[in-house]
Amino acid sequence: MKVLHLISGGDTGGAKTHVINLLEELNKRIHVKVICFIKAEFYYESKEKGIPIEVYEQKKRYDLSIIKRLIEEIRNEKYDLIHTHGARANFITYVVKKFCDIPVVTTIHSDYKLDFKGNFYKNLVYKNLNYLSLKHMDYYIGVSESFREMLIARNFDPDRIMTVYNGINIEEIESKEIDEDFFKKYGINLDDNIVKVGILARLHPVKGVNLFIKAAHKVLQEKQDV
Repeated sequence: MKVLHLISGGDTGGAKTHVINLLEELNKRIHVKVICFIKAEFYYESKEKGIPIEVYEQKKRYDLSIIKRLIEEIRNEKYDLIHTHGARANFITYVVKKFCDIPVVTTIHSDYKLDFKGNFYKNLVYKNLNYLSLKHMDYYIGVSESFREMLIARNFDPDRIMTVYNGINIEEIESKEIDEDFFKKYGINLDDNIVKVGILARLHPVKGVNLFIKAAHKVLQEKQDV
């Protein structure tokens, strides 16, 4: 099987980690290639891990000069499937799909309605272009069951939606003792009977850090062991 993955390449968060982990493992089993549109951290990290990757650089987000190159790549290499990640790749694939008879699956890494929250222009234009593109995909992979339920609630075909949780490369995980200095610095009780709860995320509205803080406030009003 030959699969072409498309992603903007400017990703730095969970989507970047997920796609690199996925491609690193798939590369051992099937023929995969990833094309991105920005030469940044995602590209260099993929190259370092031996993932076949190429950059079709866009001068601007709406630069569609790469469409012809993509169509030629798909036809010449006879890919069986396109797998897209993110709004930019979704829209480009939507256009490409008009010229190539090839099935497309997209991974839903986030709530597409919130991806451009806080930016009026992007939220108005790119959010709607992404929604249009998503409606023309053949299959959907949600990285959580809640995302699958979200798509179904928004009238996407449930028979075409699958849940596949993000994988973890356990070979890269090292066990580490608790850094007591960190807890002492912020006045956190190290008592084993105290339940410690935290959040690790970039400071962006889509991550809902504000909800975590509100929830923490409610928990602390009722629980003394957290």
